[in-house]
Amino acid sequence: MKAGGLILLGLGAYAVYYFSGLAVAAAVLNVVFDDIQFNGVNSLTLYFKLQNVSNSTLIINSLEGDVTINGNDLGNVSFFPGQPLQVLSNSETRIGVNLNIGLLSLPGTIKSLLSKGSGTFDVIMTGHANINNQVVPIDSETNFSFSG
Repeated sequence: MKAGGLILLGLGAYAVYYFSGLAVAAAVLNVVFDDIQFNGVNSLTLYFKLQNVSNSTLIINSLEGDVTINGNDLGNVSFFPGQPLQVLSNSETRIGVNLNIGLLSLPGTIKSLLSKGSGTFDVIMTGHANINNQVVPIDSETNFSFSG
């Protein structure tokens, strides 16, 4: 086999390894909205459960995403722990992430929350996580009950 063929074979093997690991990391981590804490007019702390359903420890290097409530853009969340966060196999870890609400989205969000007063809210977080040094998409949708 010529050198060019070996290089292509090596690149193909690496691509299979990389993308299979990406699919595994995405399939074994569930990001579930857990709670919300109001810190001020335009600052919230959102709590998420990171659930590892694999037999291996996952290393979370970062997590970021956009959050909407009832279809209103709420803002961006980011989690950069400094030291990688370990989520042990078949377990869950709770994290809190600060969310600074964009001033342009604040009126619509407050109107949506106040008009209902209480009830169920649809919270959606879409973004990415760096898991085991691989960037994977995160999509989390949860119904959250709130009493005002």
